[in-house]
Amino acid sequence: MLAYDFHETTPSLHDGLGKRIIVRDDRLGRVETLIVASTLATRDREEAIRSRVMRLAGLPLAVPVPVHGVERVGGELHVTSACINGLRLSTMLEELEAGNLELPDRGVLQLIARVFRTVADFHQMGGQLAHGALSPAHVVLTEQGTIALTDFVYGSALESLEWNREQLWHTFGLALPSAASCVRFDQRSDVTQLGALALALLLRRPVRSTEYPREMAPLVCEAAERYADVGSGLRTWLQELLQLHSRAAFASAVDASRALTHLLEEAAGRRASYHVIGVRGHRVVARVPSAAGRA
Repeated sequence: MLAYDFHETTPSLHDGLGKRIIVRDDRLGRVETLIVASTLATRDREEAIRSRVMRLAGLPLAVPVPVHGVERVGGELHVTSACINGLRLSTMLEELEAGNLELPDRGVLQLIARVFRTVADFHQMGGQLAHGALSPAHVVLTEQGTIALTDFVYGSALESLEWNREQLWHTFGLALPSAASCVRFDQRSDVTQLGALALALLLRRPVRSTEYPREMAPLVCEAAERYADVGSGLRTWLQELLQLHSRAAFASAVDASRALTHLLEEAAGRRASYHVIGVRGHRVVARVPSAAGRA
């Protein structure tokens, strides 16, 4: 059993979306309010955010973390969401890099698979739904071991900026596919964002602001070399996620998740598997099967 004591305070995510505060509401309990960055707080983009909130209001709770309200406070735009007990993957990456947290190779792969299955479920909810802002800062490993997606209402507002992918990466930490004109924040873009997220987890550190998109190819090779039993297939899978060669990229997280599941199932007979259990009492917990279970 591996355990890590962790207490997450009010997040400072450096994700470009704005400033966050956590407060206790008499009716809703602990809530997080994002004071939206001025770039995204214009009237037109406010309407895009409100429209996304309404569209997703009927989805199952905790898959996308529910948004309680959008309101103007003076000259500011506030978006209030539920607080989820768990660990943001951005924080996990920082702790892994600092050596304060250990997670075995199999645990990393199982965690990535769980993230992809969650986004695949989100993509299958109908109407070509896309998240639009899938960075490690917006994915939470909950106390129950499930994956929760936060900040899913900004995709249309981000798309309306009409920025190139270098600007979007440096400002918001979002990886986007190359495009001849304006970048679309659709399911294919979600896949590219998931590719950068998976690469960071495999490397056990955040992807640097200077590394995307030009350093992706060598980083993919570096990451895949660490996982000998699935290395070749893992490299190809990452290359398709990040559109690093001419083969057709995955159209959605559904396709990408299926491909990863197939890859891991092929390797399952060649090694014992660790399983990420979740976050319990501010601890990241992983368990390895007993010797008897591996026999």
